[in-house]
Amino acid sequence: MRLLREYARDRVALLVYLGGMLHDAADELHTLNPHDGPAPGQLFDPFLGWALIRRTPAPPRRPTTAPGGSLDCG
Repeated sequence: MRLLREYARDRVALLVYLGGMLHDAADELHTLNPHDGPAPGQLFDPFLGWALIRRTPAPPRRPTTAPGGSLDCG
């Protein structure tokens, strides 16, 4: 929680800092045990996932047919 307060006005800087910590931790884990370390995805949530701003995902857009019969997905 201290980091959230410290970086309250600069979420990008917080994520860059945490990304550096993730990189250092992955490097140290690999040095200590190169054959049986966690996958990178396993480290993401503890280091970065908690700091991301969660938004409710928008529903998928349905493709429509544009004039001339082409498919318009936007």
